Amino acid sequence: MEISILGYIISISIPTGELIFLLLLLVMTVVAYRYMHKAKTERAVRFGNFETLKQVHGYKSFASPVILLLKVLVITLLFLVATGSITIVAEQSVSNTDFVFALDNSPSMMAPDYDPNRLHHSMSRIEDTINFLPQKTRVGVISFSGSAIPVKALSDDHDDIKDSIFSISPNMGDVGRGIDDAVELGSEMLGQSDRNKTMVIITDGEDMEQERVDELINVLMDREVELYIIGLNSRGTTEHIFQELQDVIDQEGLDGEVSVPELQESMLEELAESSGGGYFKIDDYNSFRDEISDIVLQEEEVTIDSSYYLLTLIALLIITELVFYSKYGVL
Repeated sequence: MEISILGYIISISIPTGELIFLLLLLVMTVVAYRYMHKAKTERAVRFGNFETLKQVHGYKSFASPVILLLKVLVITLLFLVATGSITIVAEQSVSNTDFVFALDNSPSMMAPDYDPNRLHHSMSRIEDTINFLPQKTRVGVISFSGSAIPVKALSDDHDDIKDSIFSISPNMGDVGRGIDDAVELGSEMLGQSDRNKTMVIITDGEDMEQERVDELINVLMDREVELYIIGLNSRGTTEHIFQELQDVIDQEGLDGEVSVPELQESMLEELAESSGGGYFKIDDYNSFRDEISDIVLQEEEVTIDSSYYLLTLIALLIITELVFYSKYGVL
């Protein structure tokens, strides 16, 4: 069972044998509590006066269920911690890592199937991602279309970096993708870093040969760069949309040509996974946001010192017993 609370994921896994033992403990707790409460009430009736009876019955509806619930809760927590059945995992921004984001700005990235278009939507997702990063993280930016162009060298000025991202404009005169140039340029930029190195490429197509992929895998491994590729899949886009885009280009007197892009997933996946990274195919807004966020977030297990928490919970149980006993006279 998993419960998500304030960014923490609490996992509870109890083997069948231990679960039966826990249930037995809880049943014994309830039975013992009811017996003690009944015995106290009988003593009050036998030896008490009107004020005593009023006290016993006046607080019964409140104190009885509350103290019993607290007992069950604390005993359950004690059992889970003592048996190591509870695990707490927190999502934290990756640390000791520098990033390079490479953004495809070829003509097809102006397609409007992502609001307002693929290029601007990708810029917004990169901006969101940078907001997750620790301030000391250095980030570089590259645009590519036919060839790769450095937009921003590695820097920890995140506001300036985000401004540089939105300065990227579509390259309507270059038909090629230039993913290979982007990988080489990004690896070179990250070569200046003495930290972990991660490169993220966002594209809606590619045009590399297998021989070139093999070369780039060697480059990434030699420079110890982890590559992630996010492939933008068409969202109900047809050739008609791209024909309209081509008409706009022609009307503006530009020389660019656009066609429905194709994601050769096997090649992109091989390139990314060989570096220790991964390839993600995006089909909608939510998956885009989630996948790119997962790249900069990592799950870290929160260590539970069983002896510390056991003593704390036992102390809590004793204090609770004393408070309710002194206030209401019930256990």
